[in-house]
Amino acid sequence: MIAQDTYAICRSAESSYIDNALRELEGYNKTISIFRLLSLGLPTLEGLVILRWNDRVPKEISDSFEGKRIPEVLVRTDKIREAGRYMRGGYLVPLDQAEAEVRRVLGMGRIIVLLEPRSKYDNLYGINVLIDFTADQACVEIVGPGFDVSDLNRGDISPHERLWLSIDEKQIKPRIRKRSLVSHEQYRASVQHRLAKIGHDAMRLGWTTSVPTSNTEWIELGKKFIKSRGETLLLEQQNYIPLPRHLFWKLIRYIRHVPWQIQQFANRERECVLSTSIMNCSEEIIFWDIVLPSKKYFIA
Repeated sequence: MIAQDTYAICRSAESSYIDNALRELEGYNKTISIFRLLSLGLPTLEGLVILRWNDRVPKEISDSFEGKRIPEVLVRTDKIREAGRYMRGGYLVPLDQAEAEVRRVLGMGRIIVLLEPRSKYDNLYGINVLIDFTADQACVEIVGPGFDVSDLNRGDISPHERLWLSIDEKQIKPRIRKRSLVSHEQYRASVQHRLAKIGHDAMRLGWTTSVPTSNTEWIELGKKFIKSRGETLLLEQQNYIPLPRHLFWKLIRYIRHVPWQIQQFANRERECVLSTSIMNCSEEIIFWDIVLPSKKYFIA
């Protein structure tokens, strides 16, 4: 039985607090994943997990975010025994509308996670690291500027780049064994697909009431939407540029010991996926999830 209505996500949280959250949030696999990342010392966004409404929630939201001087919060949602088709999170809402959004999501029988804002249209690279414990190897799948790691997670976009790395003594080795890159034609086709997907995002967010009737119109809507946000990274790239060496090494510094660390709490899993993004301009690395196949979702 869950003892609290809310849990703070804080990079400076003590291990005892994280351990308690991991116990009490059992079954909320996406949310558990965030606290696993905290326990591994990987950079995540800070925020607030809200399981049930009470009169203190508005103040907790205010205490969590208003001091950061941010206009928006990032929304993720979760549910025990998640079905294969579930509500998509990763969207931004104005901070002054956060309370209404919390009430709406809780009313759907879900929990809600409010995080510091980062835009999925402003990612420099989206990266999944597939760690295969049985084969002692890691495959790094990457999508480029303006794409989102969720494009990979949901199978919406094929990777633009794949890197194969060895795992030796439970450490990821930095030497690239093999690399594959998407063709120019495939990359340009994926940009069109991404723009159409963004068009659907705009429609879900109520940005327009005029429903496109063709894929071309969905693409144009996607273009207009990111232009309105001033986040046109996707439109500025004519061809895919492979992950630069300095960003590869930055990633390796974070994940090098992860296989050994993950096996401490998932020793029966054959593999896991670590999801991360590198943000534009600052080249900040943010880790989103540790996905264990046995806990990804429940198929009803």
